Amino acid sequence: MLDELGFLLKDPSEEVRMASLMAICWICKKEEMPSCIRFIKIALSDESPNIRARAVMNLSLFKTDEALDLTVVMADDANDHVRAASAITLGHFNNERSINKLILMLSDANGLVVTRAIESLSGFSDTRAKDAIVRMIDSDDEEIRRTAILSLSNFKDSEELIAGFLKSQDWATRLAAVQALSKINSQQAKTLLEEVLDSETDMLVKEAIEGALGV
Repeated sequence: MLDELGFLLKDPSEEVRMASLMAICWICKKEEMPSCIRFIKIALSDESPNIRARAVMNLSLFKTDEALDLTVVMADDANDHVRAASAITLGHFNNERSINKLILMLSDANGLVVTRAIESLSGFSDTRAKDAIVRMIDSDDEEIRRTAILSLSNFKDSEELIAGFLKSQDWATRLAAVQALSKINSQQAKTLLEEVLDSETDMLVKEAIEGALGV
């Protein structure tokens, strides 16, 4: 079955190749077959960035050095979406190499790649991951800044780092800070939210604060 599906990875139709890849990945996940990676490697070199992105996402099925090596290589792909997919997959490899590569990806020119790298780093307890995210909270890119703020909620003692954004002029940034503090749910976080409840002017942000405080 796998060999037949693998043959279809060379089909002229992108739709057929994608369907073949999805079927192979489903079988690999269900039956835990390490040998499946040879078919994923074929898809990683596909001319279609959609197929390459899907392939790299499925490298997370294989917790091997080879899978990590391939993911690191794909993190330098010319296509933004492939690099973003690589950043997500790197988050599944809890080791120094994946952290180092994700930190490097924070310098990527594409905002989506950077936000995905931040999200993946937030899953690591390593202090380097937190420090790298802290450096992104003052980004000029609003989405990157909000992602960094939200991601800090996964680390201990982040309340003060987040608190300053409760008074941001950007309502979405304030909302991200509220959501992050709500997730932390410490007494300090609650106190910080109580302090800005009455002065908050945006209805959506105010409702988020009230929800966090159970008001």
